Amino acid sequence: MKLRTFLEYLFLLLPFCSFLLGYYLLSSRHPIREISVPNLTGQQLNQVVRLLSAQQLNIRIIAEKEDADLEDGTIIQQSPTPGQKVKPHQSLHLIISKKPDPTYMPRLIGNQEEFCKKEMLNHALRASWHYVEGSKKSGTCIAQLPAPYEQIGNVTPIVYIARHHETPVIMPNLKGRTIHDIKDFFALYPVVAEYLHKCPSKTHHSCSTCIVVDQRPLPGSIITFIKEKPLHVQLLLDQQ
Repeated sequence: MKLRTFLEYLFLLLPFCSFLLGYYLLSSRHPIREISVPNLTGQQLNQVVRLLSAQQLNIRIIAEKEDADLEDGTIIQQSPTPGQKVKPHQSLHLIISKKPDPTYMPRLIGNQEEFCKKEMLNHALRASWHYVEGSKKSGTCIAQLPAPYEQIGNVTPIVYIARHHETPVIMPNLKGRTIHDIKDFFALYPVVAEYLHKCPSKTHHSCSTCIVVDQRPLPGSIITFIKEKPLHVQLLLDQQ
């Protein structure tokens, strides 16, 4: 009974042993050819497909890495490394380049500098800021390059901000002078004058002959003139 059981097991193992023996004999007579991995770094993916196919190697893309300086599909990393021995039909794992998504210039014209800087920061953009004389309110964006909503290439965006130079001036002493005498001073700077009479003026009165007896700002005050913000001057007049 035991002998019969042993023979049954032997017959079950015989096909498996025969397969192993045949595989060993074939392998010893026809060893599997190893392939040296070529250097693919820096080449285009579509250019190496035919090469790897002829060498019975497969391709597997494991990642894409953004790089603005490389063409799409440039191989930047490979595994196994160049020169390493592999068997036919083994996969080469590649990391290839990808152009970053295009970015567009936001609209900045007409907005204040603080808003413009926040907008550029929100878009992860850096700009070259230039301050120029302009007729717009100080701190207003008056021009930009590229234009709003244009695609930004490799150039650094430029933003132009209006800025009026402030001119400090010492307030002159206008007391004892007539309106005619001080009109040249008012012509030099953006001044809005308010005339107050010490005594009630006569009917059809002309201030051209009135004398300044008091003023605000006071003589000697340092004042700053800005084009967009005229200085308010108050003069107290008395008739001659």
